[in-house]
Amino acid sequence: MDSNTFCTYADKMRRAAELAARSAGCSTHDAQDVASETMISLWMLLDRLQESTCVAYAAVAARHKAFNSLRGSPMARLDDLPGGEPPGRSAPSPEERLIGEEDVGWFLQRIDSLPPTQQAILRLRQVEMLDNADIAARLGISETSVATLLSRARKTMYNAIKQRMKQ
Repeated sequence: MDSNTFCTYADKMRRAAELAARSAGCSTHDAQDVASETMISLWMLLDRLQESTCVAYAAVAARHKAFNSLRGSPMARLDDLPGGEPPGRSAPSPEERLIGEEDVGWFLQRIDSLPPTQQAILRLRQVEMLDNADIAARLGISETSVATLLSRARKTMYNAIKQRMKQ
């Protein structure tokens, strides 16, 4: 698809994206944000879009983005409910909280130490929940390369965790 054709379909794609985000449970404001993000993503994939499917693709992409944004929104914790702690569970001690914070920090450092491509693929897969085909399309590499790099990243993280557990 060329840029002129994209502009012709832009209003339809944006409306479809916004409607899909609303139907996924986003507020009006969030649905507009999701639609904007979707349009940017579609513009980046301009050469791969087809006229016959661009509106439907916009709706599907927006729905996925909406679910991802809702998945990342803070959820109510049981600890915050009236009555305090959930039954059978006590609040973590300061030592347990400190250990948990150290573990998270250590884990994030290990992810940051991965080669940039592995890091990007791991984040696209685990955070954005994209499949190998979508990751390959975004990064301009083959699906086989995505699978290989994802496997290497996971193996590196697994071995690092095993090593840390031995300490």
